[in-house]
Formats: sequence, structure tokens, C-alpha cells
Amino acid sequence: MLVHVLYAAHPPQCSFELTLEQLTRRDTRFGALPALQRRGVLEQVVQDSADLQQAHLRLKMGPQVWHGTPGALDEDGSGRVSAGHGWSEQELEFALGLNLVEAERHAVSVSELTGVLQAWPHGTVYVFGAGSGAGEDTLQRRFNLTSFTDRLELEFLAQSGFAELGVLRAHRIGGEGRPHILRAGNSAAHGGPV
Repeated sequence: MLVHVLYAAHPPQCSFELTLEQLTRRDTRFGALPALQRRGVLEQVVQDSADLQQAHLRLKMGPQVWHGTPGALDEDGSGRVSAGHGWSEQELEFALGLNLVEAERHAVSVSELTGVLQAWPHGTVYVFGAGSGAGEDTLQRRFNLTSFTDRLELEFLAQSGFAELGVLRAHRIGGEGRPHILRAGNSAAHGGPV
């Protein structure tokens, strides 16, 4: 399968053409490209990878093209809800292709997570809580750590100890392109396995 990849670090000053193997070294999820296509989630993975790498991405296979732009899913205060709002953790894993690759996963306390996030220059934080119905927690909010307003709002929530929130998940691309996931539950009911 012939794949053309255009990679431009943000803010774009130059761009590079990468092979699929080179892109996979930057984000291992692209090693499962056929599975991502079969699931119909390649668009979400390209966008998520663009946010986590802070790079504009364009994948082209034949006539099909997928774009990812850092910050494209950020909430803008207009009432637009987070992408994936209402998803369970399992649905998020599926949509981002995280269950197709070996990811580095750690369960941490809320205070540990707050401390770690201060050192991350970029990444994404997902907040899960009780939705309108009973049952498992669902995605309520997505924060992009490169967004000043998202980081500020996250700091305000951290000052309250993330009260009223169930599960926090922080994602970034770690060493060797592997997804790095930190998960904190706000109570014994939410701690669970990563």
C-alpha cells in the first residue's frame, strides 16, 4: 500500500515527506494502519497524533486524504462540545486505536497526575464523569495542554482536586513513538485498572 505522509511541525516553517515506517516510529499506532482503516477511525487517529506531536499531518492513500491540525478539536467557548463527548473509556481506546498497540500505561493518584502535567509541554487530558444517565462514566471534557485556556481551566479544576469528576486520563506520545497513558480515579469507585 502506497502512503504519502506530509509532516510539518507547528508552527509550520517547513515540511517533510515521511514514509509510513518513519511516521510509525513517531507514533506506533500507524503500524496498525489497515486495522485503523477497517474500523473507520483513521481520521480521529490522524487528528489525535497531530495534537500529540504538535505537527500538521496529511496522509494520502490513492484518492483518500486524512488531515490533522494541532488544536483543531479544541473547544472555543462557543458551546461546541468535545469530540467524543459521551464516549466511555473503552470507546475512546477504540476510536484512538490505543488498543491496537502496546501503550505505556500507569495508574497514578490525582495529585501525582497534576504534578506530572505541569511538566508536559503538550498532551491531551480526558475527563470522565457521570453523564445524564446512570451507569459508567463518560467523556465530559477534553483538554489540549498546548492551549493556554485549556491549561488554565485544568489548573482551576486541579485546585479543587478535580472534585465531582470521576476519571482523568492524560495521553502523550512517549519514547519510541508509543502512546503514554496516565490514568487517575478520583475515588475508589473510579481508581480501577488503567
